Amino acid sequence: VYRVHSALSGRVAAALKVMKPSGEANERTLFVREAEALSALRHPAIVHVMGFSEDTPGGLLCLVMELAEGETLRQRLAHGAMSLSEALSTFVPLASALDHAHDHGIFHRDLKPANVILCADGPRLVDFGIAALAREPALDGEVQMGTLAYLPPEAFHGGPGGPAAMDVYAFGLLLYEALTGSRGFAARPGLAVDEAAQDIAERKRRQGPFDPGERFPH
Repeated sequence: VYRVHSALSGRVAAALKVMKPSGEANERTLFVREAEALSALRHPAIVHVMGFSEDTPGGLLCLVMELAEGETLRQRLAHGAMSLSEALSTFVPLASALDHAHDHGIFHRDLKPANVILCADGPRLVDFGIAALAREPALDGEVQMGTLAYLPPEAFHGGPGGPAAMDVYAFGLLLYEALTGSRGFAARPGLAVDEAAQDIAERKRRQGPFDPGERFPH
């Protein structure tokens, strides 16, 4: 992702996301899907699309988006937990954004602190790179998509669930992390990816409801 400006005016800035070839079978489909998803959404807490194009000779796909400036939620939480008022000003708009996306049949599926940017005028939900569209068929390998710490338990065990529930579960974990300054299911150091997935899956299976503590209202 690059910070760019218009060739006609340096005051017109944007974020340019370019598809980096990786050899993955679904990479082009996912990139186009992200452009379709973002183009369909109009919400102040969702980064909006300004354009989508392809450099035909090179087959290079690019997505021009609103330049969301600010620190990520991940960077903010590195300094400690949020107060209740700060958390509400962040998570109420994000909840509304998810509701808007779900109403349009679009599911993010990778909510995590790095995908929320805290701008001066409110949060922005970014990176719909593995979004699911209700009207589109599933892609091969999509079961493994997402970030281990924020995937719901059923994602590890093949139980019932869906992309909307995946977003709601991750949203709850994000809110808990913001209020307490503690990640619910941090990966233990020194584990390989498969071992970490198994460890987190077992901890999620045993974990009861989280409670952020008495200093917060019910």
